[in-house]
Amino acid sequence: MTSPHPLTDFVAGLPKAEIHVHHVGSASPRIVSELAARHPGTVPSDLDELREFYTFRDFAHFVEVYLAVVDLIKEPEDVRLLTFEVAREMGMSLPNTATAQQMFSACVANGGAEWDHSALVRALELMAKHEVAK
Repeated sequence: MTSPHPLTDFVAGLPKAEIHVHHVGSASPRIVSELAARHPGTVPSDLDELREFYTFRDFAHFVEVYLAVVDLIKEPEDVRLLTFEVAREMGMSLPNTATAQQMFSACVANGGAEWDHSALVRALELMAKHEVAK
């Protein structure tokens, strides 16, 4: 058996970062249950029923379930719960999560509600009062 590369332990010990996380797709049954209890209707709040709800029959059913959960995000408190609880469950640094949310809020405040993720660069430019490129 070959020995591991000398950098294996070093790389394994480095801090890791989530580069791209889908809010709704990262929500655990517990989080979705809390949201469903706030907004009764389509999505069950009981954890056993919710597990059954998440048993996908096919891709169309996956999309149906996903959109039903998206519809649970109705108020700013729902966004806060989703953001911070997903971050907590993933072991993400909450201050860094807050910073990312502040940058997205800066985008919205500057007319960028429909911008894609490249808007973070624009938000940084606006906050720094400096354009990176034209």
